[in-house]
Amino acid sequence: MTKKIGSFFHSKVFIITALVLLIGSIIFAGTYAWLTWSSTNNTRVVMSIGELADIIFDTGPDINTDSLAPVFNYEDGEKTTFSIVSKYDGDPIGCDLLLGKNGESVTSSFNGSLKYTLVENVGNTRRVVSSSYLNIPNFNSGVQTIMYHHTIDSVGTTNYELYIYLDANVENNLNIMGESFLARISLICEEGGIFS
Repeated sequence: MTKKIGSFFHSKVFIITALVLLIGSIIFAGTYAWLTWSSTNNTRVVMSIGELADIIFDTGPDINTDSLAPVFNYEDGEKTTFSIVSKYDGDPIGCDLLLGKNGESVTSSFNGSLKYTLVENVGNTRRVVSSSYLNIPNFNSGVQTIMYHHTIDSVGTTNYELYIYLDANVENNLNIMGESFLARISLICEEGGIFS
C-alpha cells in the first residue's frame, strides 16, 4: 500500500494536479486582493491618536473637489463625514480639528467666499459648532485652520459633517467656477483638557 501511495506522489498526474491547484490558488488570491484593494466600498480610514482617541473617516481624510459652486445653504456644499471615538477615561482630552493644505495651492480668487461649516452629531442633537470663511493666504502658506477646539471628557463617539462651499451671500469672483480645492482633515489631542 505504501508503495502505491509513494508511486502516486511521484506520478505525472499528481505533479500536474498540484501545479494546477497552486497556480489557481495564486491567481485567486491575487485577484481577490486586487478587487478588495481597488473597491470603492473600501474607503474607510481609521487614524489613532495613541490611546486617547480614533478619528474614523468614511471616505478618507482628504477633501478633493472641482465642482464648487456658490450656494445659499451650507448643506448644498461639498460634504464629508467622520467620527471621533474617545477611548480615554482619565482626565479630559483637549482636541483640535484642523483643516490644512494637501497638495498645490488653491486659487486666491476663493478668498472671501470659500467657507466651511462643521456640524456635530451627538445622540439626537445636531448642531453647527464652527463656521467661517477660509483665509486663503494663510491656507496656501501651510497654516492649518483650527475648525473646532473642544474638550472630550467621556468615552464615546461623536459624528461630524464638514461642508465646504462658496457662499452665495457674498459677491463671488467669476473666475472661481471650475477651480479645484484640495485639503486634509486632521486631529490633534492631548491629555488635560484645554490646550495651554
